Amino acid sequence: MPVKVVASKEYTLRSAPFAWGFDVGDRRAITPGDHDLARPISAPSRMLLERLARAGWGVEGIEVHLSIWNTGDRGLFRYVSRVEGVHEGKPFSLDFKGSTTGEQWRFIPGAAERFTLGDAKFPEDSRKWTQDQMDLFEDVMLSVSAKLAKLPASPFARNIKETGDANIRRFFNTPAIPVTAGFPVLYCWLPTDEIRNRPPGSVLTGHGGRLVSESTPEDYALLPERNFDTFDFASTDIAVKADQGTWTVRETSLPVEVRLKHLNEIYVMDMAVRDDARYAVTAAIRRDRRKEASREERSAIQTAAAKTMVPVARYAGGFRKPVYCIGRHLLEDEARIMSGRVTVDYDGTVVSVTLVDKKTGVLVPLFSNGNAGVGMLKHAIDVGSQIAATIKHGFEVTQAVRDAIWKRDETNRRRWEAEQKAGPAPTM
Repeated sequence: MPVKVVASKEYTLRSAPFAWGFDVGDRRAITPGDHDLARPISAPSRMLLERLARAGWGVEGIEVHLSIWNTGDRGLFRYVSRVEGVHEGKPFSLDFKGSTTGEQWRFIPGAAERFTLGDAKFPEDSRKWTQDQMDLFEDVMLSVSAKLAKLPASPFARNIKETGDANIRRFFNTPAIPVTAGFPVLYCWLPTDEIRNRPPGSVLTGHGGRLVSESTPEDYALLPERNFDTFDFASTDIAVKADQGTWTVRETSLPVEVRLKHLNEIYVMDMAVRDDARYAVTAAIRRDRRKEASREERSAIQTAAAKTMVPVARYAGGFRKPVYCIGRHLLEDEARIMSGRVTVDYDGTVVSVTLVDKKTGVLVPLFSNGNAGVGMLKHAIDVGSQIAATIKHGFEVTQAVRDAIWKRDETNRRRWEAEQKAGPAPTM
């Protein structure tokens, strides 16, 4: 297949700007002053992209990789991330990176950052190339570009919109998989410090940690293609703060209600299988009287749940501890941050922080701890006040909490006074 859309954690159903990498008139013209483009590799690589675009991108003998890059609060854009081909019997590849430049943070890809040709070793930084390496690179680019120039121009290449020409746009035309009747509401958690880093209109953009952080080569064939991507992890139970086993939901994270409209890039895995693997490794360590797990054992735990992961559209049920993995941006039409009055309470044993969602009336447990000393009671107040300030809603600390803090402070004060009155303990 000449053109390959590279899967990435920033996958989204919505349209995103396409960054050309060369001057197409008034659309994202590359400026010579951009520091990413001040490399000698720049001009020949731009020529290659321009000739590919004119020919329609899908050229026999050349594979074009299209990727999606996340610029944080400036949103997503799509661009050519790699071009692969053959020159005089030797395979070559040209990698591009994403960057931003220009007025109003216009999106363009940077100059090609890596080039390979057969067994020839080229430094990753083209500014460190020798003259012979630069000459060889130019020969390859000019030769390939000359062949592309002889191809008939695609009439669809002139059909240009912000999201690319007609040839590019067809590769990003992803049919939506509508949600099935009765699909449950999901709940996940958004760190408060990520609120400002989301593109306009987005609620979730993959804050929940990488799916697999440690694995062995033997695991690769059994893992999903996106095993190193980050996801937002969700549960059908508002009381469960879902994760993937190594990423821990922060105490001050905000609850997010997810009502999916489409099932694209939504997966489910069984975390109970991970629990089984952890128990088995723990038993083996105790049996062998070891102090720690081996790399293979750690990998077995890390990859256990991921190996069960399936697209939710094909999930037939049966998982003992299902965790849903959201692998695309969710906009405001599919997700919302829950909001309502935040309350810190104490029942004599457990201090808790809860939120009553003003839209659904659902009681959301935010934080709880049964070791309710003065420090923990005050910590719960800090957690609740930070969440309330972030969602800009009401905040209440019940009298039970205030009384418990006063009593503990009073007890501590009396103990300190008694110690002062008794004086220092006699030394032997």
